[in-house]
Amino acid sequence: MSSLLHRLGRSSARHPWRVLTGWLLVICAVFAIAGASGGSDYIDQFKVPGSDSTRAQEVLEKEFPEASGTSVIVVYHAEKGRLDEPARRAAVAEAGRQSQSLDHVVAAPDPLTPGSGALSHDGRTAHTTVTYDVPIDELGEKDFAALERANAAAEHAGVELSYEGALVDNSTKQESMSELIGLVAAMVILLVSFGTFVAMGLPILTALLGLALGTGGNIILSQLTTIGSAAPTVATMIGLGVGIDYALFLVTRHRTNLDNGMDPDESAGQSLATAGQALIFAGFTVVIALMGLQIVGIPYVGSFGYTSAVVVTVMVLAAITLLPALLGLVGHRINKLRVLTVRPAPHGSAFWRRWATAVTRRPKTAVAACLVLMGLLAVPALDMRLGQPDNGTKNENTTQRIAYDHLAEAFGPGFNGPLTISLSTPDPTTLKSTGGDVVEALRHEPGIATVGTPIPNQKGTTAIVTAVPKTSPQDEATSKLVDRIRDDVLPGALDGSRGQAHVTGPTAANIDMAERISERLVLFIGAVVGISLLLLVFAFRSVWVPVKAAVLNVLSVFASYGAVVTVFQNGHGSKLIGLDGTVPIISFVPMMLFAILFGLSMDYEVFVVSRIREEYARTKDAAASVVEGVAHTGRVVSAAAIIMVTVFGCFVIGDDPIIKMFGLGLSLAVALDAFVIRLVLVPALMKLMGDASWRLPRWLDRVLPHIDLEGGSSHDPKPQPRQVPQPVGPDRADEPTDEDFAPVG
Repeated sequence: MSSLLHRLGRSSARHPWRVLTGWLLVICAVFAIAGASGGSDYIDQFKVPGSDSTRAQEVLEKEFPEASGTSVIVVYHAEKGRLDEPARRAAVAEAGRQSQSLDHVVAAPDPLTPGSGALSHDGRTAHTTVTYDVPIDELGEKDFAALERANAAAEHAGVELSYEGALVDNSTKQESMSELIGLVAAMVILLVSFGTFVAMGLPILTALLGLALGTGGNIILSQLTTIGSAAPTVATMIGLGVGIDYALFLVTRHRTNLDNGMDPDESAGQSLATAGQALIFAGFTVVIALMGLQIVGIPYVGSFGYTSAVVVTVMVLAAITLLPALLGLVGHRINKLRVLTVRPAPHGSAFWRRWATAVTRRPKTAVAACLVLMGLLAVPALDMRLGQPDNGTKNENTTQRIAYDHLAEAFGPGFNGPLTISLSTPDPTTLKSTGGDVVEALRHEPGIATVGTPIPNQKGTTAIVTAVPKTSPQDEATSKLVDRIRDDVLPGALDGSRGQAHVTGPTAANIDMAERISERLVLFIGAVVGISLLLLVFAFRSVWVPVKAAVLNVLSVFASYGAVVTVFQNGHGSKLIGLDGTVPIISFVPMMLFAILFGLSMDYEVFVVSRIREEYARTKDAAASVVEGVAHTGRVVSAAAIIMVTVFGCFVIGDDPIIKMFGLGLSLAVALDAFVIRLVLVPALMKLMGDASWRLPRWLDRVLPHIDLEGGSSHDPKPQPRQVPQPVGPDRADEPTDEDFAPVG
């Protein structure tokens, strides 16, 4: 592979305009296809195949299609006076008639009709459900805008309007500045690292073009399969981080080659032949970990995995094709527009050498201190409770939060999480009596506040029953209530009959998702750890190094879990990141964090440990090789980690609690992994293990393939004469040396 990458890098550098034109044409073609296919279509569908809630949805879609469409709850509220005053009553009735006339609307009942039960006791709050006859993926922003216009009459009469529902969520998403802020922060860090605007711009341009192609690909993908609305943002977050980091490694290597007198085209090929292999290895691991999310068997969760995998794959392709072209295009001008001047470090960083020396001087103390720190951070994770945020966790100014608060205050906290029971019987003559038995059993359940009358379909074979819990959707008591209804209440009511009943609704679906993920989490973690362990055994031809890496990776992930639980679930410091209260740990976030972090941590593991391995192969001095390895990689790893932490941290600024959780979890985990695990625990443990770190059983040595991540053995181009003199001092930035990226297999 080394020779192939060398030829690819050199060819791209020699023909930069061909490569750039090809990339731009592909990006334009992808967006043209995306536009022709209807643009982005990101929908939140929380279906859990095989679960009770999904079976209920399937029954309703088949037997009761008019009840399985999309619905929007419209909340009417009077700050002063009552809604049933004549002028307001007439305005609300007119709003209902206008809503009923909209396309695909099959029902928009008047909430002020006597006996409807939709008006609060104080007369200040009322609600109605506008029902559509098509699923959510067939409705869009124009439909919600039409509903708002239809209710304008009520608003003109002094009635405050607010809305809840999937259509509302998909139509009112606010654009975030997180990506832009993260990009600007990364530019500043790169400028400090490289010292020149030209060198800084290359990773940024590579990441932006790669992100454009990956985003366009995901837009097309959204027309072919269901993708959650938050998935593209998570993919962007990961794409920016890995794209800039990968380019940082290659640009640093290239500039060192130029400083050693290598021709720009040859340097681009040599950089790709060496550091490029480690980059591909790391990117491949990230993609495998992300695709492992398919194990959970939930399409919504899986969409986060493959959308992020698409972007990471594109970023790797950009790093090995587009970036060499840009390097060839700028040539020796890469050091132009200098703004910072620092001393060069041809033999590694003095600071990181002193750091590694201090760590390895007292390795047991360093290991103990790190384990105590990581353990304390991980303790709150033992109390993690999986759930799903509801409208009560949204920003106070959103229409969904306003509707949620009005309904909870007027009708009780459980009103925002009603349970829908689908009831089916093969004999239409028994549906009424069976439905009566179910309603009676539900009314005797202590956790139920109200139970509606059964609503049958036209054939009389299926009915729906709505039950409102006494507790809020996020309350653990609601989860236990759903379990009792499924396990005891419904089986008891249907005993002796041929009827079947299932519980669905957003609350029940979220509970099913959390339970499914809890069931598959251990399997998922085992699969990702196992595959990563095998890859590291192949790469380093060692047993203890991969085992150590896997254990430390798990430790860093669980430490980030603990920090997320502390902030979101327990509420400590939640106001600092813009939350109004506690938020349950979103059911799929632990899996996503594990997949992403286990993949990203491989980057730092490869670049640090492979450099230590090279020193050990040269000197056979285990202690000295650890110090030299950290001295030559500490600067670039710390710079890459700071970029990742900054990019991920900027996503905490947004309003979506899902994105906030990802941003905080990823930024904390990367910081812990780079600065605690890789630059303290790894050197300390490797000092303690000594020569045993690199021992491999003879039988395993014979069967393992030889993988040279840096390609030193397979491609060793002849030294090139110096093409352009590079002065030392004010015209040369202090940057990682060529040795920073020289891991060997």
